[in-house]
Amino acid sequence: MLKSVPFWGSVVLLTALGFLVYPGHTYLQTDTQIYVPMMERIYNPVLFVDDPMIVRPHLALTAYDEIAIGLRNYAALDFETSLKLQQILFRLCGTAGLLLIALRLGLDLPGAFFVTALVFLNSASMGIGITELDPEPRAFAIDLLLFAVGLCLEGEFLIAGSAAALGFLIHPTTMAPFWAVAAFAVWRRVARPILLAPLLAAAAIFALLLHFQTGATETLDFFGRVGPFQEALQRRHMAVNFISEWNTKQVLDFLGECAVMALGFWRLRDRLVSPLREWLTGFAALALLSVPFSYIVLDQLHWTLAGPWVPLRTIVFISLLAALFSAACGIFAMQKKIWWEAPLWFAVALALPVKELVASIFVNPYLIAAICALVAGSVAGAWLADRTRGIALIAAALLPFVVYSLPGVVPRGAPMDSPELRELATWARTKTDESAVFLFADEGSFGGSGPFRARALRSVYVDYEGRALVNYYPLFSAEWSKRWRDTGQGHWLIGPQDFPDLAARKINFVILRTEDAIPSREPEFRNSHYLAYSVLPGL
Repeated sequence: MLKSVPFWGSVVLLTALGFLVYPGHTYLQTDTQIYVPMMERIYNPVLFVDDPMIVRPHLALTAYDEIAIGLRNYAALDFETSLKLQQILFRLCGTAGLLLIALRLGLDLPGAFFVTALVFLNSASMGIGITELDPEPRAFAIDLLLFAVGLCLEGEFLIAGSAAALGFLIHPTTMAPFWAVAAFAVWRRVARPILLAPLLAAAAIFALLLHFQTGATETLDFFGRVGPFQEALQRRHMAVNFISEWNTKQVLDFLGECAVMALGFWRLRDRLVSPLREWLTGFAALALLSVPFSYIVLDQLHWTLAGPWVPLRTIVFISLLAALFSAACGIFAMQKKIWWEAPLWFAVALALPVKELVASIFVNPYLIAAICALVAGSVAGAWLADRTRGIALIAAALLPFVVYSLPGVVPRGAPMDSPELRELATWARTKTDESAVFLFADEGSFGGSGPFRARALRSVYVDYEGRALVNYYPLFSAEWSKRWRDTGQGHWLIGPQDFPDLAARKINFVILRTEDAIPSREPEFRNSHYLAYSVLPGL
């Protein structure tokens, strides 16, 4: 299959649809707001000297930065271009891996195409998802994990181990489940021991990268305990990582996906033959065990490393298997002419990507109508598959990409990295000193300061994105919390009387939205969305 032209054509088509149509791709929308400035500082240490978040890079735990900086040095690619190219490449790998898994279930290529399409519709924008929209290390690693599993199913164990070793270097915690299941597969003699060999080289390289990482000003205590103050911040800003903080909706969501996964295992029990059985049951077991494990090490023992690790992220395998099994069971039900069962499976598979919107009091009627239409299209596609050589089923797989991208069906938030923000960042980068410190005083919890920092290469006094590091550093947690509180938590309506306070904090420029303009003061920069005021005009 790895030498099949239709197979690789399917991989390219699915990757292009997922990247360009739905769920799409973003940049500087989530964690790249933090990673990119950190890499800019590693590349040029004179930047961000007064930004408390960026001077504490946690990139020592990944080779994500070394790869991006290497591409910048030797291929003359800026970080945005190199990360997006990697995102496309790794999505191709993930698509190929999942397509191989679907084929091993006994599906033909059109059926595997349909299943793979529905799985990759599940994006992280709707919670814990399979497809991450930003080019983040976790996204790269999960794609390499799927590729490695697919290669193992084809008997390419050395190549699979090499792909998984690269994933380990990019994001070790995401790849840890793969290596655990790989060891189980070797023990069960459904994989050759050569599969584990590349891990030794990856571990040695990882140790070297950890030793020679530069730029850190606060180290992570791997074996300590989180103090009460830092834990309180983590529970407030990262509550989803704590089992004891889950609300009823989160519990029901988890149990619902577990039920779908379990029913899928039962329904496909005759098709889950070795070695696929060992891989999928291994991932499912680890995902289920991650819940009590996380509760013990994070909620109860307060282990320092549990915060950055986030063991609960392993439950992404439950989401993946629920999507995989529901789509596959729908096709098999149609092949067996079980007319009542197939629409139910298809409805589950098509609702999972938008479950946050469906499980709501205010459900969008257009979304419900879209799901019903897609279920009907899936049933028709599966019914006509044999008569049309699979073309009808492929067409049914293409429909969700188009329908979910239509305006009014699945709301998409406005990107923080807006044209107006880029205009502001260009002004700051070209017209202000590189040591200047900016404050976005009225942006609220989710504003443009993160993309601004990455594009302008200027320090930000404090912003909500800093909460991501409370999982890592206690000293930073205290400093960030104080700054965030003292500046009104992103809701400080600046007036002329506040400028002495801004100057005392060594803030050079304050950014306000146009509706919060200061009538008595002339801005240094303005556009339709932003105003930039110099704290000390003339300097």
